[in-house]
Amino acid sequence: QKELTKFSATIKNVDDQSSFMAAKSLSTKSYSVDNQNDLTKGEWQKISSNLETAIVEIQSISPDADILEEAQTELKKYQNQLKLVNQKTQNEQNAVNALNRARSLKLQAENITRNNLNLKSLSKAELKVKNAIQLINNIPENTTIAENKKDNLESYQTLLNSIQYKDASDRLNLLVNSFQQFAKMLRNNLGYIEYSQRLESLKFDFDNVFNESFTIENDTTKSLEKALSYYDDALVIKRYCYEGNCIHSTSVLILRSRWRTLWLPTTFKLNGVPITEKYVLPATRNILRIKYIRVNDALQRIYFKAEEQINQTK
Repeated sequence: QKELTKFSATIKNVDDQSSFMAAKSLSTKSYSVDNQNDLTKGEWQKISSNLETAIVEIQSISPDADILEEAQTELKKYQNQLKLVNQKTQNEQNAVNALNRARSLKLQAENITRNNLNLKSLSKAELKVKNAIQLINNIPENTTIAENKKDNLESYQTLLNSIQYKDASDRLNLLVNSFQQFAKMLRNNLGYIEYSQRLESLKFDFDNVFNESFTIENDTTKSLEKALSYYDDALVIKRYCYEGNCIHSTSVLILRSRWRTLWLPTTFKLNGVPITEKYVLPATRNILRIKYIRVNDALQRIYFKAEEQINQTK
């Protein structure tokens, strides 16, 4: 019985030693990785499983074993390493989920641009690609997915650029149509109030398009801005007449013209510049040889110059 008890203790000690060595063997791989290692989710799961088994082996060692103190030290190390490995596993899973979600959004955006080309659908597609890019950017570093982050971002950015270019093109086309419609309205000789309101609305549309569509080139901006500056000149003249400052034919002593015809002196200035320096306009002398310009001639010349810029943009 004494020998049997001794032999049982020996076997128990061997078992404890065996469990301790098995635990060390299982944990070896986990200590060969650190925060810089990029492994797949499956590889991290295998390491995690080995660590969990090593912990079970350590916990099976007898409380009275000679190696208990050393085993407890190892147990704490394994538990801490398991937390790290589990975090790496979760990071890899998050990266995979983010990439899959990004690919899905990209596919949806491509389908939208393939089947619908109106501004509303383009805005939806743009939002989806932006969200996809955000997902790619947020992929955790030190994951296998992060290795191809740059290539993924380039392809997504290319798609985003094409959507924004198409969106800008459509918005610009609508804006130019608005300018053309405004130009047609001027043939009806709009009064000052209506003219100023419609011009303000046109400027509002202009600002909206160029604030939202940053891909539009500067040459386009300059042409339409120039057209607006011409229309601003016309607004100055219309306001001048609205305030009762334009002169009738009888008042300027031009007898061969209808008395209702309105005139401007050749010294009339637009933003500090004489009107005759900004525009080529025919002048008429009165009986005192003083030159005047028909208001209608000035407006028509200004409208013509504005339409030139609009047509160039178109």
